Amino acid sequence: MYTLGIDLGGTNAAAGVVDENFKIVGKCSVPTGAKDGLDAIINNIATAAKGAVADAGLTLDDIKSVGIGSPGAIDAKKGIVDFAANLGFDHTPLADLVSKKLDGKPVHVENDANAAAWGEAVAGAAVGTDNSVMI
Repeated sequence: MYTLGIDLGGTNAAAGVVDENFKIVGKCSVPTGAKDGLDAIINNIATAAKGAVADAGLTLDDIKSVGIGSPGAIDAKKGIVDFAANLGFDHTPLADLVSKKLDGKPVHVENDANAAAWGEAVAGAAVGTDNSVMI
């Protein structure tokens, strides 16, 4: 099975599919469309996600779960972006909204800086270290 990661920013939504060894096998980036409102942002996230899956030569059936790194204050347990000014998010149930666009796949949301640090710890520059800090 594969995992889909999405880096949500104010300008672009970049998606990547990784295999069990964290090797990137597909990717896609589209404009976020932040000025166009919530529905446009969710649709653009789904477009990037599906584009990355297609680039990998896979279908959504091959995807185990989805992770989104979003700017702002995040309630990761509930999958809610409590506030992200650049996206206009205010108590936005991002995980649920994206999951609905991706055939009900489980979606996890984390602050983008935290997600980047975790990514480096498990698959990047900090692999094999006991501790790391991302600045």
